[in-house]
Amino acid sequence: MTTAMGPTAAIAAALLLTGTGMAEAQMGRHNPVRHRVVRFQGIPDPYKDMKNPLSPTPQVTAAGRTLFADNCEVCHGVNGRGDAEAGRELTPPAPSLRPPDPATVTALEDFRRRVLAGEKNVTPPPGHPMAGQGRGQGRGKGMGMGKGMGMRTGPGPAEMLRLVSTDGFLMWAISEGGEALGTGMLAFKDVLTEEERWQLVAFIQAGLPDDPAAEDEKTPSQGGESEK
Repeated sequence: MTTAMGPTAAIAAALLLTGTGMAEAQMGRHNPVRHRVVRFQGIPDPYKDMKNPLSPTPQVTAAGRTLFADNCEVCHGVNGRGDAEAGRELTPPAPSLRPPDPATVTALEDFRRRVLAGEKNVTPPPGHPMAGQGRGQGRGKGMGMGKGMGMRTGPGPAEMLRLVSTDGFLMWAISEGGEALGTGMLAFKDVLTEEERWQLVAFIQAGLPDDPAAEDEKTPSQGGESEK
């Protein structure tokens, strides 16, 4: 069976972001090198058409959580926040894998549309690398945000989210690592079994949820001691 991803997991809470030009690094789940490849060349064979044979059951997600803690947390941080010291020392730094804010995706799509339409004095929204630099940043062709920066080619933010949330993209990233791309991402195809890698895919697509058992332990009991 294919891993089921609803709208939230596939778009709003899906994985990673765009490449050059619209490199919304602050959106979360952003890997500029790998996403540039996807943006302009697509997901490579044989991964592009791969489908996860595992259903995203609680058991599969729990297995993926354990694998993430044992193999990925050292660089991507607890719950994939991209804040681990070892990950920050990589070039480029290990990205956060946390879901992006849906409102930010919508705002970036609107900014891209307005710039491509030639609208002048478009203020970049929060999450865009030029945000906070004042008005007049989005001036269409005249500001160099055309084809040379990638805005006129390749998919926009929402479509990139869909692409980099697919089973194939995640299996590619986990299996092959970043050696061919010149990044420090480790390859796990000879470290983890195929089933284990699919469990990781399911866990990441689920939004890297916390362990329910651990959350229950943090919740104080209600009602206090019983009356004697």
